[in-house]
Amino acid sequence: MASKFFVIERQPRWAIALRQTIGEGEPRVHELRVAEAVGDELLGAPQSILLWAADSENALPLAARIVRLGRTFPHAPQMVAAERTVAHYEPLWREAGAIHVVTSPRKLEQVVRIVNRHLARVTEPARSLEAAVWAGLPWPPDEIPYF
Repeated sequence: MASKFFVIERQPRWAIALRQTIGEGEPRVHELRVAEAVGDELLGAPQSILLWAADSENALPLAARIVRLGRTFPHAPQMVAAERTVAHYEPLWREAGAIHVVTSPRKLEQVVRIVNRHLARVTEPARSLEAAVWAGLPWPPDEIPYF
């Protein structure tokens, strides 16, 4: 299954801001309202990228969640979108494995660049071994040279 961009938050504040930043382009934002659903989603798309919303209620437990998911799904990078009131937890989230922390909806362009770069790197159509070999040859399959 193709990799996705998940935003995990109880209220859609960051998802709305991301959609305004992205406009009609990519990536598509997939919203999850409960953190417990993330594991199931990653089973189907283990190289997805996550953006966790952090507030005063979940700031500290979020670090433990980032560590656990990072161990279970090491190819799924995680970022944090934090309210300014909990921005002082940034070193903890980074130590836990977050690759980026943002504290303002005005700075979401960098998040979008990170997501697009990750999805471009991991999203490649699956091909059979035969198709991969043909794709690596210097001539198209219908022009096979015979010696």
